[in-house]
Amino acid sequence: MTLASCDDTPIGSPICTAEFVTINLKVTDAAGQPVENADINITHSVSGETLQVCESFECADGKMGNYTLFHDGLMEEVSFEGEAFIVTGTAEEGSFREEFIFAKDECHVFKKSGPESVSVN
Repeated sequence: MTLASCDDTPIGSPICTAEFVTINLKVTDAAGQPVENADINITHSVSGETLQVCESFECADGKMGNYTLFHDGLMEEVSFEGEAFIVTGTAEEGSFREEFIFAKDECHVFKKSGPESVSVN
């Protein structure tokens, strides 16, 4: 069987999906209800630079307590090994502070560590 392709991808390069990967965080209050009004900040642990995650991309902005922390548009901000970021959030219900490690592979970003959800206290 012979396969032909018009793709200019070099042999041995990974085949990436067209999916735009986003990494979201669910924020709830002490009763487990979604917090929709949180102010979320993502800061690189080493440089102290605060990321503008949703400046040029559509993000989850708190609807049903879901917030976008990272996405493929930020691939240049991370290494293959991963980078540590501090994520803080404040809302009327309280605040939180968590550390996340985001990394990339040849195609997309991914979360190496950090919670799926947080509760503000």
